Amino acid sequence: MTAQDMRSSPKKARKPQSRSLPLREAILAVVAEYERMSVRQLYYQLVSRGLPKTERAYKRVCDAAAQLRLADIARIPWQPGVAYNLTPEKEAS
Repeated sequence: MTAQDMRSSPKKARKPQSRSLPLREAILAVVAEYERMSVRQLYYQLVSRGLPKTERAYKRVCDAAAQLRLADIARIPWQPGVAYNLTPEKEAS
């Protein structure tokens, strides 16, 4: 069994839509500032920076975080309520 077979989410990484790029950039900015946080904490950090506090916005953050995680752009967890290391992936030298 490969790591690809052991995904924790049934979603697949996909190319982001242009309208979601600002949200993804904001997520990466928050992730760069904090060592550990849950997805909900990530959402509230984004709310404090201007993201609307709505169920739809929360779902968009969850989806964008999952896509970043699946694309190996950032180590973002998917298990709600648990703090993880959200440090962005380091590029190989």
